[in-house]
Amino acid sequence: MRVMGRCGRTLTGSVLAALALATGTQGASGAPATWTASAGNAVTTARGVVKAVSATQLALETAEAGKRAEVVLVLNDRTIVMKGRRVLTVKDVHRGDPVTIAWAEENGHRVAKRVWLRAADADAGTRSGKR
Repeated sequence: MRVMGRCGRTLTGSVLAALALATGTQGASGAPATWTASAGNAVTTARGVVKAVSATQLALETAEAGKRAEVVLVLNDRTIVMKGRRVLTVKDVHRGDPVTIAWAEENGHRVAKRVWLRAADADAGTRSGKR
């Protein structure tokens, strides 16, 4: 499914991503929701807190199944950053921000397709500086 965004960008699979995130869809094992983008790459979602961010990478601290883990994702010119309905830039993402990220495996790298900034109180007590 291809939908044109307001900025003229083609948003592939974003409708499915938004639906999966809005409904809290998870796999049978409780793993994050997964779907296939039109390019054939499986897209997976992850929730967590930003541990570090640069123009090309984002380190995400997650707490899946009670275990803390760090996931490093590649950011590129096709990565879309959003908060609510506003489209932002990577410069608006900071250490400690709670986020949900849709990513796909490309050439052996985890590439972020979309980064959703969540409200700061959505993960109260799990932010990096408040353990």
